[in-house]
Amino acid sequence: MNHTYISLGSLFLAAAGIIYGLERLSSYIYWHALVTDGSGYPTEPDTFLLFSNLFVPLFLVIAIIFYIFHFKGVNKDLS
Repeated sequence: MNHTYISLGSLFLAAAGIIYGLERLSSYIYWHALVTDGSGYPTEPDTFLLFSNLFVPLFLVIAIIFYIFHFKGVNKDLS
């Protein structure tokens, strides 16, 4: 059985998670820089919503499509 679709789906899912994690990390680093500066700072960092970056939902949709293609192929092979 070919695992190309499941591998690509996992790759796109991991890429979406990494991009989202890096966005959150950068916002926390920026917030920490404001806190240590001593000037007025917000009490909580500005975190981005999941769909604020175009690539995160795009990669999630591509990953889901690859998973669907994989499982359709698996069901076709079983019947």
